[in-house]
Amino acid sequence: MNGAAPESDPHANAGPGGDTWRFGNASLHADTMELRVDGRILALERKPKQVLLCLLQAAPGLVSKDQLIAQAWPGRVISDSALTSCVAKLRNALAPVDGVQIKTEHGFGYRLIGPVQRTPAPPPHPEMTDDLAGLSRKPQWARPRALAAGLILAAGAIAFLLWQPAELPSPEERSVAVLPFANLSLDPERNAYKAHSLHDNVIGRLAQLEGLRVISRTSTLQFENTRQPLPHIAVELGVEHILEGSFQESDGRIRVITQLIDAANDSHLWSNTYDRPASDLMTLQTEIAGAVAREIGMQLGGDAAQRLGRAPHHDSATYDLYLQALSRWRADGTSATPLLEARALLKRAVSEAPDFAQAWALLSRVHSLLHWFGHDRSDARVQLAKEAADQALALDPTLGEAHLAAGLYRSTGFGDYVGALQAYQKAVELQPGSAETHFYLGSAHRRQQAYREAVRHFDKAIALDPLNPLYLSDLAQFYAGLRLPQKAKPLYDRLAQSDETAFFPLLMRAYFYSAYLQDHRPMRAVLDSPAANDHPVMRRFASHQLASYENRHADALAILAALPGDWLPSGGGTIKKSKALALGNLARYAGDEARAKEHFRKALDIAQQQVTDHPESAPALLDLASALAGLQQGDAAAPLIDRALALVPRDHDPVMHSINAYKAGILLLRIGQADRGFDLLTSIMDLPYSPTADQLRRFQVMAQFRDDPRLAKLLARADQPVTDL
Repeated sequence: MNGAAPESDPHANAGPGGDTWRFGNASLHADTMELRVDGRILALERKPKQVLLCLLQAAPGLVSKDQLIAQAWPGRVISDSALTSCVAKLRNALAPVDGVQIKTEHGFGYRLIGPVQRTPAPPPHPEMTDDLAGLSRKPQWARPRALAAGLILAAGAIAFLLWQPAELPSPEERSVAVLPFANLSLDPERNAYKAHSLHDNVIGRLAQLEGLRVISRTSTLQFENTRQPLPHIAVELGVEHILEGSFQESDGRIRVITQLIDAANDSHLWSNTYDRPASDLMTLQTEIAGAVAREIGMQLGGDAAQRLGRAPHHDSATYDLYLQALSRWRADGTSATPLLEARALLKRAVSEAPDFAQAWALLSRVHSLLHWFGHDRSDARVQLAKEAADQALALDPTLGEAHLAAGLYRSTGFGDYVGALQAYQKAVELQPGSAETHFYLGSAHRRQQAYREAVRHFDKAIALDPLNPLYLSDLAQFYAGLRLPQKAKPLYDRLAQSDETAFFPLLMRAYFYSAYLQDHRPMRAVLDSPAANDHPVMRRFASHQLASYENRHADALAILAALPGDWLPSGGGTIKKSKALALGNLARYAGDEARAKEHFRKALDIAQQQVTDHPESAPALLDLASALAGLQQGDAAAPLIDRALALVPRDHDPVMHSINAYKAGILLLRIGQADRGFDLLTSIMDLPYSPTADQLRRFQVMAQFRDDPRLAKLLARADQPVTDL
């Protein structure tokens, strides 16, 4: 694989816990399922690797389809097409392997042809045998990865064991995980969104029940088509019960088979088979959720029973539009194309069913995201988000999704974090088991400097969705922003246990290590990993940042200059950032003053247009001030800095005020207003996302204040945590 990180000894044993199979120039470790070609880790889904292991164990003998399915999908009914797809992926991945091929024996099965050697795992130390026997096997995506030379698997494992959410479930609290329903339809790709919606909606309805901890979809999706025993999955997710099942659609009818497992003893508590018209999907998910709640001992009285038992009463075709929109939004809620496709489907749905509150709520969220991620920054887009949320609330004030949508448009569109907080609180009240609502409520508390409440709800979100990289990274980033790296590090290390294809969680961790620990090895590792191959723009952008961290300013300048377009990659929530401005600063750091001025002049033109388009945007004003400062026009920059700070006062939004004031303080130092600059930087040291001492030292302008007592005082404050949690 191009871009994979080479290992010094590809033939070394992979370690205790499983045999290593070597075939041609490749190897597969039976326990970790780590597949290597020429010593490089090969990014491949787990299921094809499980099929490969079965073939290696029997090579060169024939393995029937039934045997492969029984070993790779134990206890599940899987169509031949799923196996065929796995074999096709496997053949494609093993194309570079010398002298090895997978041969099809039509009507019988498959065999692996080529030299195969098995290296047994070394036996565990006698004193450790009992401990090893008691450990459950974790799926591959949850294992630590070697992110750089010298990093060892144990480091990630220890970090995971050390991390625990602050808010653990009480002994009386019931818990359940709903695994994705196996899609046994003849054409599973065509109706995959229906099987996924059944899974999502059963989870969503159960999440409305107080006293029931329901694991959210992001974590349970990790176990789709898993071969892990159910008790082990339960341990991984920390639940008492597991619901699994299958979905099948044919000739206008659906068949859903469900079974509820008591995870402690792997015993069946309840099972049922539902044969219904396809139009009954709306009511079926409600029926299944109610049956599960009763079987695990929930008391369904009063409002809880009413909310759980309520099903949307809409034409099945209209509901199908909603499900298709939900599927597109779930797949990618940041890019323009899927968001616009979801919007079109939802507009059709609410046109056909104006009383469809859930569709209005989702439509509002889509409008908010189109605005947040910069696809449409107009006030009209925010107004559309507001109108759709208001409509959803008018139709059903007890719908948690409607209150969540209201909170989103208030925060993303108007910066109204007090109103957003109230909306999220209502959403949590209506959906106490929803990880998403706790996450957004935590975000709103963060904006109000209610740090303990923010952490409490972030922890609750992680407890409900323990394998969600967004929640882990956001809490980790919050701790880092509070200058509490010792609390952030275990969470970032937990992210390193993601699958090797999870590029962005690994990149987030790498940024933390570089910015807060001055350790650049994780950044080098993720940039050299196979996962980076699918993200060439972010790979190049991160490469330039690594060069900056390492003070290789000329390299950083060259790398960034080669990045296509005029804008830096956007994370959402602010105006686009000019590449020219970053190039100007890098050129000055590299000592190329003529080139710096050339870039700053281009940045000035871009920033002036940004301010014209967004006159009330503090980031736009600060970018214009930065360009002017780069051209030594400090007198023109100063009033822009004042306007930017006035737009986002500390008491309105302490988070954005801190971020803006950080940039403004450095600019004031650059334009010769040192007293104001030091006073401003000192004033934000009690706010999240204010700088650390190491981050401040990286600015060239600080060199001229090396012996200044104001700088010494500022650095001493920046070495302390924002708060002590």
